[in-house]
Amino acid sequence: MKKVIFISSGQDSLYCLHKALSETDDDVHAINISQQYNFSKVEIEYTRNYMNNSVEWLQKNVRDFKFTIVPEIDLNWGSQIPWRKRTYEGLSEESVKLIRAGNLKYKNDRFAMQIVERDFNFGHYGKFYNADEIIIGVDYYQSQNQARIDGTASIAQIEFGMDFNMPIAESKLGRISVYGALPEGLRDVMIPCSTAWRAGSEAKCNNCRKCLTSASYEKVNLTDSLTVKELDDILHNHVINHEKYQQLSAMIIVQQKLRAYLGISLAPINIGD
Repeated sequence: MKKVIFISSGQDSLYCLHKALSETDDDVHAINISQQYNFSKVEIEYTRNYMNNSVEWLQKNVRDFKFTIVPEIDLNWGSQIPWRKRTYEGLSEESVKLIRAGNLKYKNDRFAMQIVERDFNFGHYGKFYNADEIIIGVDYYQSQNQARIDGTASIAQIEFGMDFNMPIAESKLGRISVYGALPEGLRDVMIPCSTAWRAGSEAKCNNCRKCLTSASYEKVNLTDSLTVKELDDILHNHVINHEKYQQLSAMIIVQQKLRAYLGISLAPINIGD
């Protein structure tokens, strides 16, 4: 069986890749989509260094596999194109209806439509590389995004006939559980922070979810008072599940609550970041 696994520099997709390599003998092909329409060139290059290091670590310490970087598809209906210039060429009538309805429904939530575009890319490249199975690093809470629940993101299945396997979502593993399941050597080389690229340094911001995840896991190793599962619940309830967590001001508040609850000593949050 050929597994196509879409990876980034983050822990979720690397968990899926490591799991497939260590638990199966299947033909594994890891693919990274360079999302040039959604991320800056600086951020892409910064995170790619960590991704390449992670791939090299897995090839050396687990087993060899194919790795390919591909460009994001230039969609003629993508969110980067003004509404009146979208053509929807090559799409089925069913998909066009879903996309147009999604654009209206999520006009104030660009992230929802980015998920639709990303899933379309997954389906396209999965079919192009003859995948028997497509695996993506989506956790349970991401799988409950409204665009996936209401079927807007199903255009990948409609256009390419490809379904996605989401191991983390299916097992309902939390962020800290995923982090702890990774080999220590892999944790050491994968990207440790979501925002350090802005400063062009290796220093952790100590504010983002990646920093909170690693700090929370270290807290588990320092005390018996909380389990990994309990920390996952706290991280979800105080950060991920917060109604307005995407907004900077609310993000700061809930992160401060989590830090205080766990007693984690981190650098002060800079509101200007």
